[in-house]
Amino acid sequence: GFEFNFGGGGGGGHGQQPRAEELFPVKGGPVARLGAQKFPDNKSKNIWIVVFYDNESQACQRVKASVEKLADGLKGTIKVGAVNCGSNAKQATFCEQRGVNEDDLPMFATVVDGEVQMYDDRGRIPSMKAIHEFAMEQLPYNLIKNVNSVKHIEDRVLSDESKIASIVLLTDKYETSPLYVSLAFSHRFDFNFGESRAKNLALAKEFGVKKYPLLMALVRKNGGGFDTRRYEGSIKADQIGKWLDDLTKELKGGNKKGRSGSGRRSSRSK
Repeated sequence: GFEFNFGGGGGGGHGQQPRAEELFPVKGGPVARLGAQKFPDNKSKNIWIVVFYDNESQACQRVKASVEKLADGLKGTIKVGAVNCGSNAKQATFCEQRGVNEDDLPMFATVVDGEVQMYDDRGRIPSMKAIHEFAMEQLPYNLIKNVNSVKHIEDRVLSDESKIASIVLLTDKYETSPLYVSLAFSHRFDFNFGESRAKNLALAKEFGVKKYPLLMALVRKNGGGFDTRRYEGSIKADQIGKWLDDLTKELKGGNKKGRSGSGRRSSRSK
């Protein structure tokens, strides 16, 4: 098990040693404090990178600044959290249950939809570039349906009536943006998400695209077809997130009388 160094120990008999400084305080930094009492599950709105650490570990002390820099760089896309495995017996057990090796701290993992995926560091401290690339590979790209025609939109996103509406992104990029995946994950219980990449001409003409990207909500109409709501703000996570939150409140509020619990039915999960 983990050892708790509350002073003394490892000091070669030099008497009481001060406790090591808390590397990732509960408040005040870019890295969120996690642990047995608070850890992302399958209802979490965020995708996480988690560092498991011990204040007494020199290797952990060395990566503190890099982890904080990573958290700042990923703000709005992936949250970064930290679990202090050496703080008490409860946290030590929590770490061990997740496959954390006390002799190999710091250890890193991603948490997506409650699934913890440990990064295999082969006994070496990984670079934050390697952790970033690992996290990008774990993103749930399957939440984004590829749509290149109105029929695709109808068949692949609008046909799922368990959601309150569909969000579609028309872009000139060739790759799906991590920001879009993150937004889709945060709002996966309420919306379907589609994307058309590389300046699709058919959809550009259909929706009158004047410049990319075009982000819009497609809301089914009772008599068939859909209404289009265009997002007019800047492409920033917090602003798009607020737009989606406001849309959720509006559409669910409007449906309360006719369909209780609209958009929360998850029987058709894939």
